[in-house]
Amino acid sequence: MKKSLRAPSVRTQIRAAKRESLNDQFLYVLRVLGKALPTPEKEYKFDAVRKWRLDFAFVQQKIGIEMDGGGNGQPIICHQCGAAVRARKADGGLGAVIRLPSPSHYSTAGHARDNEKRNALALQGWAVLSFTSAQLEQTPLEVVQQVQALYNQRCELAAAS
Repeated sequence: MKKSLRAPSVRTQIRAAKRESLNDQFLYVLRVLGKALPTPEKEYKFDAVRKWRLDFAFVQQKIGIEMDGGGNGQPIICHQCGAAVRARKADGGLGAVIRLPSPSHYSTAGHARDNEKRNALALQGWAVLSFTSAQLEQTPLEVVQQVQALYNQRCELAAAS
């Protein structure tokens, strides 16, 4: 009896890659679903004075991509035993440590810093797309389609100039 050798879906592969960083997951999705796109530059420093960086950039097109919510906050600790709370895998085994969202992005001061950074980018002519880990996992094709649409738009504008 032959076994079917079906490739796992992109969504399944993203879930399996939870141990990877959110940025690595984004690059994987872009490589698989966005074959017409070049690879963006990682951690692009666009302001030397403030040392601001974009998670990803298509520099020539002035497109920035920010990934929000990589789970970089503090781990959730069990109030009874003091151990870090872990997710359960489908097979019943222990998965990754569950973390709170990073406070630097979810506080009022964090929002103000993010706004300042995005405003500086806009004043320099950048267009910035932002995606969450949930969007990347649940709707990866939509994420890539949005990146592709903005990339095409910026290329068309450059060609018309």
